[in-house]
Amino acid sequence: MSELELRPINFDFEDAAACVTLADGTTVSALHHYDPKTRQDKFLVPDGNTVVDVTGQVVEWKVGACPVDVECVESQEWTYGIDNSGTIFNDIATYCLELSDGSVLEWSQDGSSNNWTPQLQEWSANIQAAADAAGLLWFVEPRFVDNRDPSNIDGSSAGSPSGLPGAPSVPIAEALFAGGMSWRYVNFQICPGQPVPVRAFRKTSQIYGDGVYDLTAAGAVLGPIQKFWLCTECGSAPIWYLADGVTLAEAGQIPNCWEPCGTLTLAESPPDRACEFFFASACDNQNDPDPLSWIQDITRRTTVCNGEVLSVDYLSADPGDPTSLVPYDLIGAFVDCASGEPIAEETPNCRDYVSVGNLWKFVPQGEVGTLIEWWELQTGNGAPHDTPSNIFSLVGGTYTHPNGAPDASYLSPTFSATTSAPAFVAGVGASSSADTNRTDQLKLSGYVNMPRAGVVSDTNGNTGERGLFAIQYCCEGDLVTIAERTTDSVPGDAGIFTNVELPAGIHYVEIMTSDLSAWQGMQFSLSLDGGATTQPFISSTGKPYFECIPVLKCLDSGLLVHAETGVVVEVGLNDSWCEPKCVSPVSAGTSTVAGPSAEDIATAMVLAERDSVEGRVVKFLGNATQQLPVAAGQRGNLLSIEDSGGGLVYFSLDGSVPSNTAGAQRGEVTGPYHASYNLRNIDLSQVRFDGSAGSADYTVWYEVFI
Repeated sequence: MSELELRPINFDFEDAAACVTLADGTTVSALHHYDPKTRQDKFLVPDGNTVVDVTGQVVEWKVGACPVDVECVESQEWTYGIDNSGTIFNDIATYCLELSDGSVLEWSQDGSSNNWTPQLQEWSANIQAAADAAGLLWFVEPRFVDNRDPSNIDGSSAGSPSGLPGAPSVPIAEALFAGGMSWRYVNFQICPGQPVPVRAFRKTSQIYGDGVYDLTAAGAVLGPIQKFWLCTECGSAPIWYLADGVTLAEAGQIPNCWEPCGTLTLAESPPDRACEFFFASACDNQNDPDPLSWIQDITRRTTVCNGEVLSVDYLSADPGDPTSLVPYDLIGAFVDCASGEPIAEETPNCRDYVSVGNLWKFVPQGEVGTLIEWWELQTGNGAPHDTPSNIFSLVGGTYTHPNGAPDASYLSPTFSATTSAPAFVAGVGASSSADTNRTDQLKLSGYVNMPRAGVVSDTNGNTGERGLFAIQYCCEGDLVTIAERTTDSVPGDAGIFTNVELPAGIHYVEIMTSDLSAWQGMQFSLSLDGGATTQPFISSTGKPYFECIPVLKCLDSGLLVHAETGVVVEVGLNDSWCEPKCVSPVSAGTSTVAGPSAEDIATAMVLAERDSVEGRVVKFLGNATQQLPVAAGQRGNLLSIEDSGGGLVYFSLDGSVPSNTAGAQRGEVTGPYHASYNLRNIDLSQVRFDGSAGSADYTVWYEVFI
């Protein structure tokens, strides 16, 4: 019908809703208005925050609102993830993705990123551009998996936002986490029928050198089928509702590809992947030794694609249809119904292996937790509110209180001891938090594992407290004070310490306070990304260590196995493919020392029997025989000894007690001593130093072969 045919005769026609078709073919909702003076129809169309008069542009119109179209749609997408473990954000590098159809995508990193999140944002933009250029229906963006609670998909961890959205769904988050995604990662959403990535690796690097380095990758994971209601009104953006038809879908929930409900064709495996399924029938023992309580006829289905185990699902008979199987949640172990022996999972045959180098496996020791010691100082040797170093004394490698043993001690899950916490009240035997308002002192201690350098801060508000932060770098040598507050904090202060820097490695830490009042204490957080996110500062009562394991990778299945035992190797969150670094930095002091000269280092770098070295430095106090913090048999070069104490420093190379004698003993050092010309390729673990003959402290510069 035309506008002319519907022109009203009644000049007093009231304003009414209209559905208008414009000259460009679009249909929009409008307000129809008839002006009796000009005898013209006008159509007022909302356009953002303005109202547009479209008279003269109308092709046809009718009274009444435009129809609203509500459609049931469903979506299912593949998800793939990679993270930046083993890379650095300011590197200039190129990376590759191998796809299931045999093609390869390449993306670059230009070195301009100044932190981890910008690096992943750069990766995502460059991968998306490469996918678009290849005509792939991919959606790539940086996201976040909470490694403390993978079921949390709001983009935060322990209440701290990451600045990135969480994983697309809980099943996806849990699958990616199981595959190695932790914290920030690049998320790929891939529509069915599209090629999926099967491998991600670094090809070139300005920092690490060229050569293939496989990135941590997870997937491709087939997400759950999700149903939505799509509400479309002419002239308006579509509105998405979740399956309940009431809850609006958020931006991260809206699917990238969808089909009308009932028409979605689902893929059983990623496109172009050869898949096979292995079935086994056994019992769920429900963790009960009594066979009478076991659940019979449980089926396990193992999906293997291109030699890789993609999923292991458990099924049971459908009560309403014994010819069908329905998903089953395994309670206990999957065991042989007759013998009770566990049924091993399917492992694809492996025709060939390739070495992937050494994995440094993190081995925890002791209990997870921080030792909290409390002294109830009503009267005694330590003055309340005094500087902690005037109260505690360094004796036998640990800080001790003048009153001897603590009055109470307990284990805290993290480096945290606040007087308002029930655990503190119970641990010190107080009747309430107010009962801890005494002239008392605290010491927190434990072993910490720093996967990379970071900063530690006290986030508890304090009043009237001072503190001392001491560390035994790499669990070697003496405790070194790296932060000490010698003045009282003030009301509203954010904590005693802020951004105390800790290097990578395993260290022993002791932290002390001068006094406690009610509702006070210390609560430490750790940041490994320059403060962008924080996490609890966690320690253990025993010194953990890293075990070096040679690892092979099965080319058929992708499984990793111990090269010597053949046992399947699982890579944990604290494990590392790069040798963990544990450099002992020079502590702050009154003297300034110089390192080896450029000539010294250049001379030491010409050794033919090695490819590279790593420079290290350690500072010793002159009160006992010391040794370098290196592994047994570690070889390298002794470069320089700087004696800043004015006394004598003796050293030996054969593990014996140093003295000023001939032979393997190398005599005394009374000032700067550059040793690189004649002390090359020695067993550094056998070198001993003794600065007890009047030297206050001294510094040793050395290199280790890597």
